[in-house]
Amino acid sequence: MTAVLALMVAVGVILFVSGLPALRKPGLEQRVEFYVSGLHGFPSKLLGARSNPGAGLRGWAEHRLGRFLPAPHRNLEQRLVAADNDNGGGSFRIEQLIWGVTASTGVWILVILGLNAGVAIDAGVVPLISAIAFSSGWWGRDWWLTKQIEERRAVLQEELPVAIDLVTLSIMSGESVPAAFTRVANILGTGMGGEFDRVVSDIRAGAPVTNALEAMKERLPAAGIARFVDALITGIERGSPLAEVLRAQADDGREERRRQLLELGGRREVLMLIPVVFLIMPTVVAFALYPGLVALDLLVP
Repeated sequence: MTAVLALMVAVGVILFVSGLPALRKPGLEQRVEFYVSGLHGFPSKLLGARSNPGAGLRGWAEHRLGRFLPAPHRNLEQRLVAADNDNGGGSFRIEQLIWGVTASTGVWILVILGLNAGVAIDAGVVPLISAIAFSSGWWGRDWWLTKQIEERRAVLQEELPVAIDLVTLSIMSGESVPAAFTRVANILGTGMGGEFDRVVSDIRAGAPVTNALEAMKERLPAAGIARFVDALITGIERGSPLAEVLRAQADDGREERRRQLLELGGRREVLMLIPVVFLIMPTVVAFALYPGLVALDLLVP
């Protein structure tokens, strides 16, 4: 048992060390991908098969073990893109495997420590607990991905009205949509600025403006961003004034943010009833009734 545990720990340490940035030197494909990627539906022949395997032992594990793990479906790839995770589905499955093995290893360590401390542990229960721990670690990585998507979506929804205002000012000053997106991306930096930068990269790679905007809507499945993209595409295709359309979208974004804050405040009010009902009110009732009960004990023999 100790040898198996030591082997599992050694494999985990090797996988962690091999995945360090200093040991993952970018190849030629990764260095030129920024300039030639982004043609959705028409990938460049320079890239060949779009893959992003890790270097070292982790890349070998992704290539070998990926065939035996659940295949990354389109929904998983979309979730990784929505979380701004550049790793592919195979890398994510490897991460899930590492989380599961780590959880199982923790259970075995606790079992060994318990045996050394003299605690009686049924040997038949240990495999079941290990399987539960492995499943918890596997699905825990999936839960963490969902949490990352929700947090990033909330940040983008908060930055969207400001980004739309900046794009509107740029377009009103006479700039085109790609130039306006470039200016806003330089101002905002991360968040919506990073998404606008990806749109500009797609346009520079040769994709039409509408296709690049549609790709951003697919990457960020949020209602506000979808309305913004649809309004912008409609204005471009029909030749309507973009400034008025975008100003209305910014107002809608602020109103939606206001509604979200009101809904969040309403939920917080309900949660505030829990300490009031179960902590404050019993304490107040106890302070109010205790003197009366003491007086009754003194009066009634």
